[in-house]
Amino acid sequence: WCGKCIANNSSRNIYINAGTSSALTKLANTTTVKNALTPSVFNVSNTTETQSLIEWMLANKTIADPLHSTPTEISYSNNNPVIFFGDNQGYLHAIDSATGSELYAFMPQELLSNQQHVKANLASVNGNHIYGMDGEIVQWQKSDGTKYIYSGMRRGGSSYYALDVTTRDTPSLKWKIDPSSSGFSRLGQTWSKPVKTKIVLSGTTRDVLIFGGGYDPAQDNSNTRTADNKGVGVYIVDADDGELLWSATAANSSNPAMKYSIPSDVKAIDIDGDGAVDQIYVGDMGGQLWRFDVNVDSNTITYAVIADIASDGSAANNRRFYHAPDVSVIKGHGGQMLAVAIGSGYRAHPNNGVIQDNFYMFKQPLEIGDNYPSPIVQSELFDATSNTIGGTSDAAVNVAQRELDDADGWYITLNNGGEKVLASSLTVDHAIWFTTFQPSLTTAGCADRKGTSRLYRVSVADATPDYLNVVPQDPNKTKLDSANSCSNANITCLSSDRSMILRNTTLPPRPALLNIGGKRLIGVGSEYYPALNNKTTNMYWSNSQ
Repeated sequence: WCGKCIANNSSRNIYINAGTSSALTKLANTTTVKNALTPSVFNVSNTTETQSLIEWMLANKTIADPLHSTPTEISYSNNNPVIFFGDNQGYLHAIDSATGSELYAFMPQELLSNQQHVKANLASVNGNHIYGMDGEIVQWQKSDGTKYIYSGMRRGGSSYYALDVTTRDTPSLKWKIDPSSSGFSRLGQTWSKPVKTKIVLSGTTRDVLIFGGGYDPAQDNSNTRTADNKGVGVYIVDADDGELLWSATAANSSNPAMKYSIPSDVKAIDIDGDGAVDQIYVGDMGGQLWRFDVNVDSNTITYAVIADIASDGSAANNRRFYHAPDVSVIKGHGGQMLAVAIGSGYRAHPNNGVIQDNFYMFKQPLEIGDNYPSPIVQSELFDATSNTIGGTSDAAVNVAQRELDDADGWYITLNNGGEKVLASSLTVDHAIWFTTFQPSLTTAGCADRKGTSRLYRVSVADATPDYLNVVPQDPNKTKLDSANSCSNANITCLSSDRSMILRNTTLPPRPALLNIGGKRLIGVGSEYYPALNNKTTNMYWSNSQ
């Protein structure tokens, strides 16, 4: 962002969806615009205030916080990429990656009412932070050169917007979905990042977006497991025109467990390698994990709760799933299976110290089906917390291994007070990497409230640590030191070796696999660690026409 590049009011291009057509209205201090954008739209009392806000928006050279929106880049002809991101003033920005200049910004009309508060530089309104276009952006570049971006709003609202950004300097509105749209009356705050993929419905392969029903703000104050009125469900829409193709919601589902909101991204997987989604996994605010199976032969999508790790009436067991599960294929007892890894944590209250959160791995069959056993409960999982399988007693190890083989997965209790998982995990090279946050639970008014962030690395098969937690931050070190391997006879790894404390004292992001100059690293924010044990190789490919 290059604020100094905005020389005068006319140099900034701001677009608003003022009408019902796909053409957007370019914000300007003209009679036409002021007639379209009345004082009521800005939630002010007269046209003078409207004019003042328009002039301020055109001249403002700062951006608000892009709290959850992650930049995404789209390339155009002549190698002129554009970076898109949202902020909490309410803009979706399009930035020239070469110069930092803003090409244009789009603001939904529904967020114009916030501008008087942003102009006044208010930190909050009625005690609440001001939110705008805070959702993550998804892009779809079609083979014919058409380019679309999609974004939700998180706490900024309950809408999804699709923009056609094929023309580099001029966007148009493709479509909008909100609670007034047919079939979306219970859509919650749009936290769920849509997954752009392909699916076979009624014998036809469709380009679709799949997303959770959203967040119900009532969860902000629910101390025990409570059913929601909004955000309950999963939606599949046509990526091109926004048509609702399929949904499972509290309103249309015969499954009584469909009663908690789903702000999480979904995890969509292709089991048979045909390029279309076969299964969808997602967790909800009731601590339930759902599985959806796309049955092409019967033209149905069946679904059920496969795990339930919370309980009614218990504050300590009021676990929630805010983030998408991490799914991998492993060789287990009896053959190949899916490992579905996910951690619980109260995202709305990261300083909560009451809930006992855990990290889980659930076993699932590597097949598409429509028969579902009773949901897995925590007592049916192997408790891997104490690292018995990684111990030195052969007898104890053998007993624990048999218990794990017979169990439906494993879990680790996060024993540090208030520790919770606030991001999805990453499975790579037979190991699950995930981050946690432990708040400072001090009640002293002037005490330092910095938290503790940790990075975990555990075996996907049995949750054992496989290396001592002495991994250095050396960018030239691309593999873990075999001298510190838990498989060495002279090394005894403890449960504490699963994790290392990060320098970051705030909420840590999801670990990311990086390839920097041919060096494979695990990155967590600005910190990085050797990723692999040389069990994987690089793969390269190119598009063929």
